[in-house]
Amino acid sequence: MAFPAQILLCFSFFYVAALAYGYNDNTNGRGGDSQGTGQKLWCVANPSVPEEELSKNLNFACGEGGANCKALEPGGPCYQPNSVIAHASYAMNLYYQAHGRNYWNCYFHDTGLVVFTDPSYGSCKYPAQ
Repeated sequence: MAFPAQILLCFSFFYVAALAYGYNDNTNGRGGDSQGTGQKLWCVANPSVPEEELSKNLNFACGEGGANCKALEPGGPCYQPNSVIAHASYAMNLYYQAHGRNYWNCYFHDTGLVVFTDPSYGSCKYPAQ
């Protein structure tokens, strides 16, 4: 039971750090936008959020959010692991990157986390601008 608590603590740390980063004067008033600093940032799903909520994020990002989620289709580079959290993380990041990379573009009703470590794995590459 300590393992999920450690993950939550780790993601919470990155989330708080990202929020603090968003208010840093070095961002030229752009919130968490990395364009002004060269820092690459990604948006991922909070692992403590129920799958039902993450499914809503996935549907929004790939639907009206305008994300191109072809990589999540069967046979696509990000289809495996075929899990809600993996697919939601990829879709949420696409939305975050396309809509300005501000911390609020990863909020998703407090279910997204901005991270400084590239979440890409294998052939699944998470874009960062």
